Amino acid sequence: ELLPFVPQRGMTPRQLLQQLQQHMPPQPPFQQSSSQFTPNDNDNHNDNDDDRYTTRNINNLPFSNNITHPETAKWCLCGIKNLTRPSKDPIAAQALVQSGIIQVVLRVLSIGSASKRQASNAFFEFKRSDFKGIGIEQDSALENDPYTWDSNSMQDAALYILMNLALTPVTRPHLRNEYVARKISVIARYSSSPMHGNSGHANDNGNGNGDDDSDNGNGEKQKDLQCLKARMTLAYLFGSEHHFGQAKPSPPPISASPTSASTSPSTAPSTSLDSSSSLLEHETKLEMLLIKGSEAPLLVELLANTLHGRGKPGAGGYNASTFNAKKALYAIRCLLTNPLNVKTFFVTCGVKLNVLLLKALALHSIQEVPNVDLEAAEDACFSMYLLSNHGFMASFLPNEEEGYPFENILQCYAQKNTCTAAGKHAAMQLLLRHAYLQFDGNTCDDEPKNVVESDLELGDALYNAALDMEVFGNSVGVEPMDDIFGRPLTRRKLSSVLASASALGWTNGKMTVGTSTSTAHATNTAVASFNSALDAVQELSFGSGLHDKMGGFIDDIEIANNIAKSANGNSIEAYGYEWSWQDDRESLSMNEKDVRKKLNDFRSGKMDAFKGLLRNVSSRERPSEPITIFGINCGCNSVVVD
Repeated sequence: ELLPFVPQRGMTPRQLLQQLQQHMPPQPPFQQSSSQFTPNDNDNHNDNDDDRYTTRNINNLPFSNNITHPETAKWCLCGIKNLTRPSKDPIAAQALVQSGIIQVVLRVLSIGSASKRQASNAFFEFKRSDFKGIGIEQDSALENDPYTWDSNSMQDAALYILMNLALTPVTRPHLRNEYVARKISVIARYSSSPMHGNSGHANDNGNGNGDDDSDNGNGEKQKDLQCLKARMTLAYLFGSEHHFGQAKPSPPPISASPTSASTSPSTAPSTSLDSSSSLLEHETKLEMLLIKGSEAPLLVELLANTLHGRGKPGAGGYNASTFNAKKALYAIRCLLTNPLNVKTFFVTCGVKLNVLLLKALALHSIQEVPNVDLEAAEDACFSMYLLSNHGFMASFLPNEEEGYPFENILQCYAQKNTCTAAGKHAAMQLLLRHAYLQFDGNTCDDEPKNVVESDLELGDALYNAALDMEVFGNSVGVEPMDDIFGRPLTRRKLSSVLASASALGWTNGKMTVGTSTSTAHATNTAVASFNSALDAVQELSFGSGLHDKMGGFIDDIEIANNIAKSANGNSIEAYGYEWSWQDDRESLSMNEKDVRKKLNDFRSGKMDAFKGLLRNVSSRERPSEPITIFGINCGCNSVVVD
């Protein structure tokens, strides 16, 4: 009697759900106007203006520690978590998004103590208005933080719901907006917060010492897992599309009736919180993806466990069925879209991570295990390809004779029918630069230290099968120039006249036409800066017009060398741009000597991989971050502000 239609006999649950969706009116969680779902830090708000943010009055929803029936709420959230698991048929996830449940999930995950612990950043600060109308004091709200979110809590289930929705392409656009991003970012940035500290919820034992070491350790582990889940959710949302080697953005959010395929995307009603992430600046998205040095080992440990079908026991743990290798590999691939994360992963756990990525590729290519499908294999290969940009100067992988047949595995993967276009490009680039990468790594030197030793081995069966794979003659790529590493440069787009000129000359590093003394004209609006010539290659590599023109057969290192030569003023292959170094010659010659000395010391083993780096960096370093051999900070500062 409660249904708005008469169900037919023998209807499947899916058919019943479709009928229900067709008869239910659209119920958007938030108004389509961004100003109505993006809270502002307004101390002078009108308490009677209860509809200021949403059509459903989100601020009057119960807070997670003020729920009348918390056990019932927890089991409901656990059920929703299971319904939103990524699958081939995401109809349940679509229906849940349309029901407006996201706003309830976000309320459960609202935390207050972040306002005292996070670094000063207006976008990520917890707003006072978030406490408006919930019927409890702000001090009471401070009790809700990731330290208390164990695996049996409603917050744990709520965060899994957001992560599952971010993983599903058709529901992902519903979470791409400033309001959701800020809520999740507060949790992700909590990884830099000290244990309870002065927030007022440490249990005093009578001696003024607070919780014992065991309680502190468990809370820290629980916090680490929740922060990792939040960071992975942000990675799926803002690092999964339209980056180097990735697909274009997802289609617009689903309409109110997912079964009405005839609805035009331009006229279909949107039920998204905000169907576009254009309100977020590019720098803001990069900051949300930026991981700290303590986060990278947690994700590598997750990859090791999921790749071998294991869970993690104890506080901050998870079941073997909760995560899988595909989720972990996808998160790593998405996070590596931020160049600073590439450095952070490489410095903290580069060798171990590359071993696991190579093993994942072997499991797919040779043993064809189901938990590493073609998409996961692409993510593994492309991640290794991005990390290899730092493998010319420091250890990339252990020696091949120690049980890591690099060429065999990559050749096998590149020849498989399941190899994607992006995966094949990554595999071929790795093979071309293979002769110049440093295969002298030691897995004992990297984080995380608690990875099972056998996880970093291929095993006899897989190793012997890899050796038996036929390796065709692989041509060696161009040797990289020293100038393509760590030397920032600027790119300017040439005007159409100069780009089509047949006679190009160079004078003091500036391009000229014919015998004219005028320098090349560059459009002021088409100027870009890059940290190195190798970084600048991405826009000329896979997916570019040059890549298509060459039929996919290009060498990234050759392009980088040509860019460096163009900046030096001795090459005519500039790919339609004017390139110039951002440093001057005099300071460069002194810097080159210093860099070469550090590099020679590093290769000869005269300085430790970490102690030597910290000893040789400049005074601008922040001690809570990993450091590259050039003294470059690699990651987000962990220093917090009380």
